[in-house]
Amino acid sequence: MFAVFSVALSISCLCLTLASSIQKGTRNNPLGIPAGVDPEVRAAQFLGALVGVLMEEEIPQGLQLIANAAGHTLLLNGRKPVQKRVIISSIFRLVVGYLFLSSLFMNISQNSDVLQILYDVLALEFVENIDDTTYALAKRGFFGRHMLVATNQTYNLNMEGDQRRSLVVGSTASILERQLSFSGAMATGHRSNHIVRFIYFLNAAIILAGLTFVAVSQDNGHYRCNTINVLFDEEIWENAVVRLDDGSTEARLLIYPYFNGIYREEGQHDGYPRYVEHTKTNGEHFGPTVTGAEFIYCNEIGSWVFMHPNILTSANGEEDGNECQWLWKSYQTTDYDILFTNNLSWEAWIGEVQPQAALSITCNECSERSDCNYKGDCVDSVCYCDETHFGDSCEFEVPCEFLASEKAHKLVPGTGIEWNQENPISLWGNEGPELHMVYNRPVYIQKGLSGEPFDMRLYKILEREISTAPSGQPSPSPSVSNGPTVKPTEYPTAVIGLPGVLGATQSPTSASTATVKTNVTLAPSPVMPESESDSLEGMPPPPLPAPFDTPSTSAPTEPLHSQNEYDTAPDFADWDDFFESPSLHDLKDILEDYAVAISYAGSRFYGTIIQPNETIEDLFPADYHSFWSQSFDVNRTFIISDTTLDGSPVGLDFFEMRRRVNNLRSGQVQFGYGPYGALIPLMNYEGTGFFHCLDVTAHPSASPSISSAPTATASPTQPPTDECFFVNVNVLPDNYPGEVSWTIVSQLDEELVLMESEEISPGSLQSRRVCLPEGDYRFTIMDTANDGIFAPEYYNVTSYDRPIALGGGDFSQYTGNETVVFSLPLEPEQSAWDSGSDESSSTFGGFIPIEGPPV
Repeated sequence: MFAVFSVALSISCLCLTLASSIQKGTRNNPLGIPAGVDPEVRAAQFLGALVGVLMEEEIPQGLQLIANAAGHTLLLNGRKPVQKRVIISSIFRLVVGYLFLSSLFMNISQNSDVLQILYDVLALEFVENIDDTTYALAKRGFFGRHMLVATNQTYNLNMEGDQRRSLVVGSTASILERQLSFSGAMATGHRSNHIVRFIYFLNAAIILAGLTFVAVSQDNGHYRCNTINVLFDEEIWENAVVRLDDGSTEARLLIYPYFNGIYREEGQHDGYPRYVEHTKTNGEHFGPTVTGAEFIYCNEIGSWVFMHPNILTSANGEEDGNECQWLWKSYQTTDYDILFTNNLSWEAWIGEVQPQAALSITCNECSERSDCNYKGDCVDSVCYCDETHFGDSCEFEVPCEFLASEKAHKLVPGTGIEWNQENPISLWGNEGPELHMVYNRPVYIQKGLSGEPFDMRLYKILEREISTAPSGQPSPSPSVSNGPTVKPTEYPTAVIGLPGVLGATQSPTSASTATVKTNVTLAPSPVMPESESDSLEGMPPPPLPAPFDTPSTSAPTEPLHSQNEYDTAPDFADWDDFFESPSLHDLKDILEDYAVAISYAGSRFYGTIIQPNETIEDLFPADYHSFWSQSFDVNRTFIISDTTLDGSPVGLDFFEMRRRVNNLRSGQVQFGYGPYGALIPLMNYEGTGFFHCLDVTAHPSASPSISSAPTATASPTQPPTDECFFVNVNVLPDNYPGEVSWTIVSQLDEELVLMESEEISPGSLQSRRVCLPEGDYRFTIMDTANDGIFAPEYYNVTSYDRPIALGGGDFSQYTGNETVVFSLPLEPEQSAWDSGSDESSSTFGGFIPIEGPPV
C-alpha cells in the first residue's frame, strides 16, 4: 500500500502540472505556446529537453520488466509467483514516465525564461522520483519500524522452468548475456532490449522534433495574431515633421487616429514580428504612392513602438530623433506578442512625450461565430456578415440609404412634424455589389448644392445685445461679435460698420450722446456680392472682421465685466470666418455648384465641400489615407462630429468649425485655438444627434430627388426653404422666471400648440426657433403675477430679423398676458422697422432691431 501511495502521489502531481499547462491555451493557441522567444531561450529549451530525457528512467525500466514478464514466469525468492504484480507496477512506471515527458514538453514549450526552464526540468524530475524518495526515507526508519523492516529485506526475482535453466546452459558469453538481460541491463542483443532502446530514443526524438516544430511555427507566426486592428486615442501633434518624396520636409497636423485600421505581419525586425499598415478602403497593401506605418520592436529601448519612416521626430528632420523614430512606445517588455500591450500604458510623441496615452490593439481574426458578434459566420479567420450587418466583426448595422439633418423637419398644422430633406443625403459608392468603405465606414454625399449648405450648419448665434448675466447656449444660427457689450443706457443706439461686414451701417446720431452698439450680426449670404467680397482680396489678416477693433467713440470708463462673470461678453469664436469670408477660404466660385461628402477619418466624421463632378474613386482611391491625403482641409471641411467608433453619422453630435486660421488676431492677442479650431455645437443639447435615418418608403412625399442642375441661391430676404418660415422667440426673464410662459398656436386649431416655453433660470436667455408653414398664428405671453417682465429684461419674436412681437415691463394689468396675431410670410407693412416710423429707433422694452438685410 505504501508503494501504491507513493506512485499515486507522483501521478497526481504530474497530472496537475500537465492540466495547468493545458489551461494556459486559448482557442487560437490551444497549447499556449508563446508568440516567439529569444535565441538563448530556444537553446535552453533544447538543452532542458535533453537533460529531462536523460534523467527519465521510469519508461526504460518499466519496458524492461514487462518484456521479461512476458516471456518468463517470475518468482519472488524462488517461491511466490509475482508476474502480475511486476506487470502492473511496470505499467505504473510507464504512466509516470510519459506524464513526466508530456509535462516536460509543455512546460519547456510554454516558457520564455532560461532559468525558469531549468527549474521546471529539475522540479519535474523530483516529482517523478517521489516513490524513490519515499522508499529511501522508509529504509532509514522515517515511517516506522514496520516500514523499516520491510524495506531492508532482500528480495530475489527468479525465473521458473525451462527459461530459468536456459540461463546456465550454453556458452559462457551466452549465459552472461541472458543474466544481464534479466537484470535489466540493455547492452545486450536480446530482442526485448532492442525494442526498449528503440522506444527510449524514439521518446527523445519526439520531444526534440516537437520543439523543432514549435520553433519553426513561432518563426512563421502560427502562435500569434497576424492581422491586428489598431485604434489610437485622439492625440494630436500639430507640427509633425514630414519627409516628402523629394527629400524636403514640411510641418503637418498629425491626428493619430488617421492611422487607425488594419495592420498585417510582414517579416521581422530585430527578431520580432513587424506589422505594416494597410489601406483604409479595402484593407489591402498600399501601392507605391503611400508608405504604410509600422509597429516594430525596438531593441534599443526594449519596447514595442509605432513609427513611420517618413514622419521624423527631430526638430528639423536632420538630427537624430527618438530611438527607432518612435511616435508611440509601449512599456518595456520582451514579449513577442504585441497584443499583450493592448490597453496598457503607452507614451505618444506630440513634439514632447505624452504619457498615459490610450492605444487599443486587438486581433482582427476570428475563430468562431461569437467573434462575428453572432451576426455572421467565421470562415478561414474572416467574418462573413449577414445582410443586416457589416464591419470586420459584423459589429455595425447596415447603414440607412438616406439621411436627414435636424434642419429637415417642419411643423405642419394638423399633421405635426414632417421630415423632408430637399437635397437628399444618400449613400455614395453603393452602385456595385459592395459599399465603398473608408475606414470601414460608409460615405454619404449631398449633391446639387448652391449657396450655403443651410441644412448642415448654423444660421446664426444670437448673442445677447445687453448683458447682465452669462449668455445661454447658442441657438442654431451664427453671429459675429465685434466686442464686449456695454452697460445699457437710456440713449439711442448706433451701429458701427466694419470693413467687409454685410449690412453694417452707422446711425447719424451724434457719437457724443450715443451708446456704441458693438454687437454686429452677419446675415447669412450664400455668395458674397462681388463689390464686398472683392474688398477682402489682398487685405492683410488683421483688417478682416476683428471683433476687438476699437470703435470710433470713446470706450466706457467702467469695467465691462469682472473676472468671475464668465461669458458676459460675446465670444470671439462665434464669428463665422468660413462662409462669411469666402475669399479667405477660396469659396467664392465653388459655392455656385458643389456637393458635400460626409466621411469617416479614423475617429470623427467630416463634412467637406467637394467639386460637383468628383467621383468617390477620385476622392477616396484605393491608396486613400486621411493623413497623406490631408482629409482635414481648413478651406473645405466645415462640420465635424464628436469622437466616435460608431458605424455611421446617425445620432452623433456635430459641430461647426470656426477660427481655423491662426493669422486672424487682434492687435494685442494671438489666438491659440485647438487643431479643429473653435467647435460650435449644431444642436443645443448634447446627445441629440444631427443626422437621422430617413425612411423614404414610409413617407413618399419625402422621397429625395437630385436636381439635374444646381438650384439658384435664394434671395437673402427669403427663408432657406419655401415650404416653411423660421420664427425665433427670445425671452430674457427677470428674477421670477417661473411666472412667465408663452405659446405659439395655430389660428385654425387653437389646441395645436406648435411651440411653448420651457423651464428657465433667472437671467438666462431662452432662445427657441420653429419652422412654420404659410398661415395665421397667435403668440401669447403670460405672467401669473400680472406684472410682466421687469426692464431691462425683455422678450421678442422675430422672423428673419423682422419683429413680430416685442416688449418688456408690465403686461396687461387685467388679463396678465399679451397676444399678437401674425401671418407667415410677413408682409412688409407688418414690420415697424420697415415702415419708417419713429418707433423703429427705440429700444422698445429691451428689443434692439438688427440692422442690415434680413435673413
